[in-house]
This record gives sequence, C-alpha cells and structure tokens, in this order.
Amino acid sequence: MKSSIRFFIISSLLLVSAQVHAAELNCSMVFDSRQVDLTSVAYSKKLFDGITTGDQLKLDDGSILKFEDVFLKNKIITKVTFPNTSWKGRSEFRLNKDSASLDVIVLPFENAPRWIKTKDTVGLDSKKGTPTSLYLLLRTLKKVGIKAGELKELIVDNIRHPETTIHLGSLLRDWHKSTKKSVMKVSDFFSMYEKTSLHRLTLLLIQQSGHQVTGLKLKPHADDRYLKKIFDPEEDIKTWLGNDDAAADKLTSYYADQLNRWKNGVLDSEALDKHIEDLMLKYKLDDLKSDDKVPMDFSVIYELKPM
Repeated sequence: MKSSIRFFIISSLLLVSAQVHAAELNCSMVFDSRQVDLTSVAYSKKLFDGITTGDQLKLDDGSILKFEDVFLKNKIITKVTFPNTSWKGRSEFRLNKDSASLDVIVLPFENAPRWIKTKDTVGLDSKKGTPTSLYLLLRTLKKVGIKAGELKELIVDNIRHPETTIHLGSLLRDWHKSTKKSVMKVSDFFSMYEKTSLHRLTLLLIQQSGHQVTGLKLKPHADDRYLKKIFDPEEDIKTWLGNDDAAADKLTSYYADQLNRWKNGVLDSEALDKHIEDLMLKYKLDDLKSDDKVPMDFSVIYELKPM
C-alpha cells in the first residue's frame, strides 16, 4: 500500500536536476474554478471505479481520446492526444518505495476539451461529465495501482502555478496593506491558499479518489537545506513584505517575471505570456514591476484519511 503521494506541479519537460521546480500546472488552466461547485459535489465511488486505463477512450460525441503509457524503471510517462485537434498532453508519474510523484502534467488550454463524457462511466456532472483535468489525474492514480482511500498524504510540491502564485500575491499584498505586518500565521496563509483554483482541483482529486482531508501543513521552501522543513497551521511564517525582523522562517518568493521563464515543447510560449498578462489584470497586479515578488516554490501537504 502506498502511504503517500507526492504531487509535483511542473510543466518543464526537461528535468535537468535533482531539485525539480514547478513551473506551470497547465492542467489547472483547463480546470476553471467555476466549473464545479464544491459544496454540491459528493464522493462517487462509481466515478473512480469507472475510470478506465486503456489506450483509448471514446467520448459521447464519437471522438476518441488516445493515451500512450510508457513504463520505465520507476516512472510511467503518459502522452495524451485528441484526434483532429492540436490539443495534446503529457504526464510523468514517478514511483518510489513508499510514495509516488506526479512530476509533469502539461495540458495546453487552447482547444482543450474541458469535460470528458462517456456512455460507460459516471460523470461528476450528470450532463457534462467529468472535468478533463480531474479525469486525467484520477486515471493516473488508477494506472499505477493506487486504490480509492488508501493514501495517507498528498503533497502539492514546489508550487509555481501562475494563477495560484498571482492570486496569492494579490491577497498577500492586500493583507500587508491593511495590517502593516510581514509575519502571519500559517493558518492565515492557508485561508488565502484555499481560495485558489489549484486548491479546488486538488480537493476534487482527493475527494473523488475516496479520501478526505484531516489537516494541512506547509513547507515554505524548496531548499531542503533548511533545518525547519514543515510548519503546522498555528506556527508563524514571514513574508517578503515589510521590514519586520522577526525570527519566523520565511515563505519562498521570486520576482514575478520568473513565471514565464520556464518554457516547454508542448505549451506555446506566447500563449503562456498572454495567460500571465491576463492573470495580472484579473487579480489587479498589472502594476507589478519586474522587481516585485509573488510566492513560489512552497509546498502544501494534505493529510488524508479514507472517505
């Protein structure tokens, strides 16, 4: 039984070092946070059980989604194509002795089908089906043999997902303006993180794979050289905002222009640049200068129990 799953949010297809950075969860681009009202969704065992792991999936409209799964030493690489469109995706899922890591998931948002609906499976929505992002993540879990409700922990690692970091950057800037503080409780940071579409997608993955969240913890750094690695909600964390010299450990941040530095061969770089510009406007951070910062490379640990 796998006791934990490491869920790395990455888009770079070239993993050139042991420290993997999360550049872009394009999967979450496909998932619109308004797609699903979490308060109205219940766990459906039939949904998870009905996810198939074959190399083809026929949709209600007659089109076929194709999967190519390649198993290496401790990794499964899945390539996804949607015939007659330019849409394609790729995921890499690494298995360790007691954990599994979703290293790469790249889904360009242009022409991407936002819902998967088939005649033979139960959908999250009876009319539309299941959000594409959620379906593909659940398929990956099943493909590597993870059963519903068996995980103890899910880690969204080294977050550098543009919408999440920009959204949090906006919320943190507003918080600093109103409080004049630079140190906050981890629980207060989580109250901001819980508003993001990335958190909503993760909750759906957790719920629809037969789990429920019992707690959250924060790893504020990507750098494992820090002695203090994991923070409970009641602990203090220091932001980059203000000049407080408090001894609290610091949340990792980078300059905002780092968000579009990581390109890949699947996602069009111009589309990514435009996406980031739109996000800056959406979250009212369009006045950010290149030397302004947003939170990046932190990790959120979801502690789980069976549904």
